[in-house]
Amino acid sequence: MKVAVSSPKVVRFGAYEVDLRSAELRKSGVKVRLTGQPFQILAILLGQPGELVTREELQKRLWPADTFVDFDRGLNAAINRVREALGDSAENPRFVETLPRRGYRFIGQVERAEQANSIESQSSVNGQKNGIAGRGWRIGIAVGSVILLIASGLLFSPIARHWLISFFTRQSQPQPFEAVPLTALPGQEISPSFSPDGNQVAFAWDGETNGAGFDLYVKVIGTDKPLRLTNHPAPWLAVAWSPDGRTIAVHRVTTEDGGIFLIPALGGPERKLASTNNPRGGLSAYGAISWSPDGKQLAFADRSPFVTQLFLLSLDTLERKQITTGCEYAREPGFSPFGDSLVYVCIRDDGDFSLNLLELREGKNQRLFDRPQGIQGPTWTRDGARIIFSAGGSFNLHAGGELWQITPGRTESPEKVPGVHDVDSPVVSSSGKRLAYVQSRINGNIWRVDLDGATAHARILVTSTREQYGPFISPDGRRVVFMSNRSGTNEIWVCDRDGGNAQQMTSLGAGMTGTPRWSSDGKQIAFDSRVGGEANVYVLDANGGVPRKLQTGTRMNSLPSWSHDGRWIYFNSGLTHSSLTVWRVAANGGRAVQLTKTASSMPIESPDGQYVYFVRFTEGKFRLWRMRPDGGGESMVDAMPALRSNGYEWWPVESGIYFYPDTGAKTELDFLDLRSSRIRRIYTFDKPPAPWLGGLSVSPDGKWLLYSRIDEAASDLMLVENFR
Repeated sequence: MKVAVSSPKVVRFGAYEVDLRSAELRKSGVKVRLTGQPFQILAILLGQPGELVTREELQKRLWPADTFVDFDRGLNAAINRVREALGDSAENPRFVETLPRRGYRFIGQVERAEQANSIESQSSVNGQKNGIAGRGWRIGIAVGSVILLIASGLLFSPIARHWLISFFTRQSQPQPFEAVPLTALPGQEISPSFSPDGNQVAFAWDGETNGAGFDLYVKVIGTDKPLRLTNHPAPWLAVAWSPDGRTIAVHRVTTEDGGIFLIPALGGPERKLASTNNPRGGLSAYGAISWSPDGKQLAFADRSPFVTQLFLLSLDTLERKQITTGCEYAREPGFSPFGDSLVYVCIRDDGDFSLNLLELREGKNQRLFDRPQGIQGPTWTRDGARIIFSAGGSFNLHAGGELWQITPGRTESPEKVPGVHDVDSPVVSSSGKRLAYVQSRINGNIWRVDLDGATAHARILVTSTREQYGPFISPDGRRVVFMSNRSGTNEIWVCDRDGGNAQQMTSLGAGMTGTPRWSSDGKQIAFDSRVGGEANVYVLDANGGVPRKLQTGTRMNSLPSWSHDGRWIYFNSGLTHSSLTVWRVAANGGRAVQLTKTASSMPIESPDGQYVYFVRFTEGKFRLWRMRPDGGGESMVDAMPALRSNGYEWWPVESGIYFYPDTGAKTELDFLDLRSSRIRRIYTFDKPPAPWLGGLSVSPDGKWLLYSRIDEAASDLMLVENFR
């Protein structure tokens, strides 16, 4: 006879424990962040282990019709968050299984605690004892099988070797690490690289160039003053110490004399190995280089405006060979310690990052991990068992995220490395005992330029200790909408025209969110977000409420803007950067109409509704174009000089266009008079506007404008001893 038991308050499965009373999830005793609806979904699934929980049931219990209008997107995002917290995978689930178009099922082995006085509980204890004995027997068999495979010489593939090493060396319960400053210099220190013995670190620093850029330095760990090896500043510098310790390779990322150079580790003349193409913008992540273990090749990325490919450079012949990856934007290659594989980052879209592994001999390409926020700096541990990388950074490529590790050849998702944060460009010493990384501090603010006086002058308008970008002035000139990460994630905010009374308008959580635009009557705000992994346009009531996804009949939509009469919303659509084209749809949604057939971005209608302006890469430069609102009559604005990028660094008004010209010198604000085709200087910035996300918005009366700039960009190198 079974004794009745109360509902369990603690549920265990694998290394995880869920406390249903305190709504906490722990892994091996360490708390894992999982709150709100994702935790509630996990609790519901655990309440019915092995049984289907339908999407309709979850919607009824957690998404009442009057609280969330985009149930599918919200549920998918919540399930992804559950899987991320559990280190689970949709393709090879260990815990949460998807039943397509039906719902979800928890498939892990569940152990329920706090069920005293139960015959079933006693049976469970006995079963656990038997299970432990059984698992011990199976582990012995597994180890024996592995030994037999080694003896037979059957484990020869790179993936198998990585898995085998991990089987014996990887700790199951990672402990928090303590990071201490490796450098504490003014300015920015970037791109760390250990010497082969792990006692020195090479890096780039901009603290002695008066703002001209980065040079190469070497520092003995434990000493204070670094040794400067170059006097050729560049906007960005990537560093890699050679395996034999004699030379240091640098990728000088600049539009003038950029390329890959070799520099003696003790100082001396540099030798140029190859030239690289480095357009403006997004410099940091594209410069990374990696030595092959035998010191005979360098892996690097070379880019054009819409494509970035990986290359191998022979040190003997200086011949460069392109690597086939199938990715338009491939960057940050890293040789495995065996030289048989390359890890790299692939970007399909601003919200679609993946960590990929390429086996060089077979050409096999594997997607290890993907997420809607940035993945940066993949590097291998000394034994080749794990890949260490950063994920989840902010708007800028310089901003770090959390440190993760993944084991190639295993189906489980990455694990977060505890104890370190704000990580960029991680690197592990050849001895395997030290980890170094960049920890950045970025402060981006919104500035106002008054245009109604004899001389334009600027003052700060919206500020915090974090970042705020993309300001847009309301049609009545009384409010400003912008994006900020001051709440911890990228969200839409609104403030008064003087910067006061800032209010958070969205709470979408992880995912790139931005490009906010007022409707012509000031009652609605359109913006884009990659919450859930795919870019979509959303519309929000200007007084607050729940955003609704704009239905368009297209996928991967971004960069919205309104028509002058509020009837239409223009936007970009395309699966990759190079395939973006301009579309428009009714403001209430419907079936969108394609307006351009070739790559075009950033559509903005003129105040009189006569034209839709957009940016197109033309004859090697970003140029401003325009067309009629129905897509006809495309023509380039010939009087307008080239722009720095395809971002929003220009703004149309009734009589002309304000813009930042691509002068290559100090950033200026110019005005093109469309009637006379003349250009006049408006303002010279003491600090350049923030790249891409900076934005430019002019008030309806033309008396003031807003832009964003990075007021502080500082970084230090951090060191973790006894890294395992």
